[in-house]
Amino acid sequence: MKKTGMIKKMRAELPETGKEVLFFFPLDDQEIDLNDLIGHNIRITFRYEIHCIHCGRLIKKTYAQGYCYPCFISLPETDACILRPELCQVHLGISRNMEWAEEHCLQDHFVYLALTSGLKVTADMLLPKCLLT
Repeated sequence: MKKTGMIKKMRAELPETGKEVLFFFPLDDQEIDLNDLIGHNIRITFRYEIHCIHCGRLIKKTYAQGYCYPCFISLPETDACILRPELCQVHLGISRNMEWAEEHCLQDHFVYLALTSGLKVTADMLLPKCLLT
């Protein structure tokens, strides 16, 4: 089997049986089931081309793990609040794409208080759907 295409982040899935994690290798619009390849030799060849994972433009440098600069500064999924939720301004009505932000950013948060050597406060949020896929 010989496949050619643009590689994106590998996807992992834990079925409800919970017996084994399934790994999928995204290549363009298809996914290769890596579990089927366990025990086989595979070869990956880099063709010295980098393309934006959103628009496909040929680029020399990537931003935010695979975007070209124009996509990086304009897409809601590359906004600063994705890595630093405290910077999110969606609750104030400010977003690059309000529809996307309402679906992915406005999530319930859980606050944990711990009294150990001193008071510690941490906030966890439910992971947005975009980070789970």
